[in-house]
Amino acid sequence: MSYSCLAAGNYTVQVIGNVDSLNLDYYWSNMLGFPVDLSITATSLPNTLFGLNNAAAAESMIGLAPLLDDVLYTSTPDTFSCANSPLPDTFTCNPDETKAIYRQFRVGDADGDAVPDSGQTIIEAFTSSYYFNLLGTWHQSSAMLFEGNAQAEATAQNTFAWPQQFTGLTPETGCGMYTTLDQSGSWTVTYEGCHTPGVYTHAQFGDSILIGQETRPTYRFRKLDNQFFNPAAPENMGDVIANGLHSLHSTTASPARTMR
Repeated sequence: MSYSCLAAGNYTVQVIGNVDSLNLDYYWSNMLGFPVDLSITATSLPNTLFGLNNAAAAESMIGLAPLLDDVLYTSTPDTFSCANSPLPDTFTCNPDETKAIYRQFRVGDADGDAVPDSGQTIIEAFTSSYYFNLLGTWHQSSAMLFEGNAQAEATAQNTFAWPQQFTGLTPETGCGMYTTLDQSGSWTVTYEGCHTPGVYTHAQFGDSILIGQETRPTYRFRKLDNQFFNPAAPENMGDVIANGLHSLHSTTASPARTMR
């Protein structure tokens, strides 16, 4: 038996037994004379670093500079703790999930040419899965991706405590779980999506079952270009008759091609 997040103070444990005088031969009905062995272990928990419980309590990946093209960024480990968190007013996950961890990143000039880039954002460990031996089951955090700066919005609105809510974040996803089972039998949780320049907030949410569990997602941005995106200037694949009706292969992936 375990209890999470007991406040400081004095506690009393009461052990109660019973005696059934009509069934003295049955040990499950009579506890008189049985020993009581009680042990208590107290464990401290770390505080959540990025729960928006103050103006500095969100992680900004590389200081909110634009993510560079095809570079893997690993976040600082953080833990769901006893403290609850303020939530966006566009939060749509389980209402029992009152704990949050906020991380932010910027999509922008990914290749140093002073031009903001759009492309694919990949978030590994978008949500986190945990196996609990006592429960004999998996339990998973939820997550949402928002357009907007959660830290700036919460600071401007002075909302740093649950059940307060702050405005200004636009959901890019619902409260989905992007989960697949890899060949090793472990759960991997990945988000992939296309994003235009701007600041985005990745928020992970947990309930009281997840107290003490750690999250550490990674982030990667990939600048993607289609050479033949313009229907007015497609790739010319030549004369299929003159080429003997053989299979033709485009030199690059493209949505617009022409042939005769």
